[in-house]
Amino acid sequence: MSDLRLRATLVPGDVGRETRLALWPDPTGGDELEVVVPSGGGVRRTTVKAGAVRIADVLDDLLRLGPDDLASASVRAWAQAARVAVELISKGRLQPSISEEGFDTWTIAPLTEHDLEIRAALAGWLPPEAHCLPIAGQRPLRITAPEVAMTAFYDAIADSMPRTAAAGIISQQRAWAGPTPADVRALRRHVGGSEAARRSVVVLVLDLPDDGDAPFRISLRLRSSTDASLEIDVADLWSGAAAGFDEQAEVDLLLALRRGARLWSPLERLLGEARPTRLDIDDGEGMALFGPLAGNLLNAGIEVVVPAAMTRTVRAAAHAAMAPPAPAGPADAPSSTPAGAPSSASTSATRFTLDSVCQLTWRATLDGAPVSDDELALLAASKRPMVRLRGEWVVVDPSVIAKLSRHDQITGADAVAAALGGSIQFDNELIEVQVDGPAAHLAERLRHASQPHDLPEPPGLEATLRPYQRRGLAWMHTMSDLGLGCVLADDMGLGKTVQLIALHLHRLADSGPPGPVLVVCPATLVGNWQRELERFAPTLRVHRFHGMDRSLDTVRGGDVVVTTYGIVRRDPEVFRSVAWSIAVADEAQQIKNPASATARAMRRLDADMRVALTGTPIENRLTELWAILDWTTPGMLGGVEAFRRNIALPIERDRDDEATLRFARVIAPFLLRR
Repeated sequence: MSDLRLRATLVPGDVGRETRLALWPDPTGGDELEVVVPSGGGVRRTTVKAGAVRIADVLDDLLRLGPDDLASASVRAWAQAARVAVELISKGRLQPSISEEGFDTWTIAPLTEHDLEIRAALAGWLPPEAHCLPIAGQRPLRITAPEVAMTAFYDAIADSMPRTAAAGIISQQRAWAGPTPADVRALRRHVGGSEAARRSVVVLVLDLPDDGDAPFRISLRLRSSTDASLEIDVADLWSGAAAGFDEQAEVDLLLALRRGARLWSPLERLLGEARPTRLDIDDGEGMALFGPLAGNLLNAGIEVVVPAAMTRTVRAAAHAAMAPPAPAGPADAPSSTPAGAPSSASTSATRFTLDSVCQLTWRATLDGAPVSDDELALLAASKRPMVRLRGEWVVVDPSVIAKLSRHDQITGADAVAAALGGSIQFDNELIEVQVDGPAAHLAERLRHASQPHDLPEPPGLEATLRPYQRRGLAWMHTMSDLGLGCVLADDMGLGKTVQLIALHLHRLADSGPPGPVLVVCPATLVGNWQRELERFAPTLRVHRFHGMDRSLDTVRGGDVVVTTYGIVRRDPEVFRSVAWSIAVADEAQQIKNPASATARAMRRLDADMRVALTGTPIENRLTELWAILDWTTPGMLGGVEAFRRNIALPIERDRDDEATLRFARVIAPFLLRR
C-alpha cells in the first residue's frame, strides 16, 4: 500500500466483515467501481478499475504504515483510524450486535463521549477519495458521509477480529463466530441492534448525600451515541418529554441494565421496577464503583460518572516522616561501615552511616495538610468508607488508619534515597517521605556535590587539568569527604585516569599516607595505567601486580597497585587482606553482572572509597547500572530484586516518566557523565 497513487475508498456492507476497501487505480485490471471525483468547480461520476479487499486482509499493512512510508491521503487516514479502533478493541470495547438486516455482527462499543469525539475528528480528517461512493437516487449528486464511512470502518475491524477458525470450533455455532452471516433476528430483543439502531448509552451518576448518615444514590441518565451533547434524565424518557429519543431508547436502557446486572447485582433492583429512575445503594455497593467494576460496566454499555469531589486528591493518606537515629554515646563501639558508606568521621555527631537504622513515623494528611487529632479520631471511629470532613466527602482507606499505629524501620541508605527522590517504596507502595536529621543533611550535601567549585590541582600532579576535569576531581573529592563511592562515566578520551590520579594525590596531601590504591582493569590496560601514573605522578610508587612473579609484600601506604579482573577473581583473599584507600574498577562494565565470580570477588575488597570508571554504565539493562552503583555504594539502591520490580520494570517496560525522574534524582549525585 506504499504507493502515492493508490486511493482507498470504503465500500460498506450490511455486516462489518462484508465491508471492503476498494483500492484504485488497480494496475492488474480489477473490477469496475463507480466513484465521484472533482471536476472543474464541481464533481462528476466516473468508473475506475479497483481491487476490493477485506479489511482483515489489509489490517496488518495499515497498522504497520509508518510516518515516512509513501502512501496516499486516504490510505493514511484509514491507517490512523485502524490504530484507534484496534486500541479500543484491546480495551475490551467489543460487543455482539445485530445488523439492520438481522444478521450477526460485532461492533466497537460502548463509546464514551471522548471516544465519539475522536471518531468524529477522524471522520473530519477523511479526504473525499476515502468515501466517494455515490448514493443511489440522490439529486444533487451526493456521496457517503464521512461519519457513516468511519463508523462502518470501525465495525468492519470489530467484526473481523473475533472470527477465526478456532472461534468457530470452540463455540460450536455459526453466529458471531463463523464467516457466513447467520440470521439472528429472533435474538434482537436480547442483544440489540447495530450502533445505528442502538442509539443511546446508559449513564449511572453517583450522587453524594448531604447528610453524612444518608445512603448514596444512583441517578439514571441516557446519552445519545451519535450526539454526545444530547443527554437526558431517564425520568424524562418515561414521561415522554425526552426530545431526540424514541421507543428504541427504552429498549437500549433495559438491555443495558440487564447486561450490567450480571456484573453489579444492585442493578437487578432497577429491573424489578416498571419505570426505573433512581437507585439507593449502601456503602459497599458504592465503593465497588471505584474499582475495576466501572471499566467492566463500560464494556457492557453502562458508563459510571462519579462527582468531581470524589476524584480529587482530598482523601486520607499516610505520610512517613524520617526520625533521625539516636546519637551514639561515648561508650559506643565504632560502627562497622561497609565500603562506600559514609564514614563516622563525616557525621561524627550522630555516627550516621548508610547501614544505620532509621525510624519511620506515620501521620495522616488530607490534600497534603496534616489531620488534627480530633479529625483523626473521627476518621478512626467512622464505620463508613467515606466520611464528611471539612465540608467534603473523604475516602477513608482502612490501611491508612492501620499504618498510623505502626513503628517501622529502614536503613540509612533508604533514608538518603528517600531524601533525594522524595519518596520510598515501602510494603509495595510508593510513599512520599519527609526526611529529617543526618540523612537529610547528607542528601543536601550530595545534591551540591557535582556543582562547580574551586579545588586547586594537588601537589605532585604533572598535568594541567581541563575545566571539566577539575570539576570531576572536585566532585570525587567531595564524595571522598562524605565517605561515599561514585561512578565517573565520562566517554573514552576525556581523561578519567588523570582525574583519578589527581584525587589520590589530593587525599595524600589532605591526610598523609593512607592505605594503598588498587586499580583493577582489563589486562590490555595495565600497561596504560602504569605509563599514565609514571607520567602524571612520578613521585608515586607503582606496582604492577600481573604475571607469574607478583607480590604485595613491598606495597606501603600511598602506593598504587595495578592488576586485572582475572587476577582479583583468582586470588580474592590476597586483595582482601589489604585495607585499600581507594579501589578503582576501570571499564566497570566488567562487573555489570552481580552474580559473576568477578563481581563477587570485587565486592569483597576492603576500601575506604570505591570508584568505578566507565564510558558505558548501561549497555542493555538498568540492572547493569544497579550492579556498578551497588559496588561503589552498597545498599544505596536496595536489593536487586526490589530494584528490578520497583524501578527497572516501570522505566523499561512501562515507560513511567515519574519513576524515571525519581530514579534520576536518586543516582544523580553518585554518577558524573559529561
